[in-house]
Amino acid sequence: MDENKETKLEIFLPSPEHLADLKERGIDIETELARIMCDNLKLIKAEKNPRKVGIAVTKEQMDGLQKYGINAPEYLAVELKKRIHDTLTNKRKD
Repeated sequence: MDENKETKLEIFLPSPEHLADLKERGIDIETELARIMCDNLKLIKAEKNPRKVGIAVTKEQMDGLQKYGINAPEYLAVELKKRIHDTLTNKRKD
């Protein structure tokens, strides 16, 4: 890993409604997201690559799915969940 290379870590935050639901269930999302960030920064410092997963999509692509009656945000969320599961269980296909 290049010592001078900047690594950008971003986390999308839950909506206020989602936060309220998590807090009701006893989940402190702020602490959990901070722990995830800390773990990944430690990996970067140790010159290791953090595990990551993501989806790239445009509004036009989501609109295209809608033409076929597919709720794009929900469909993509399910696909992301599958990718997360595969990554966490080392079933990821590169």
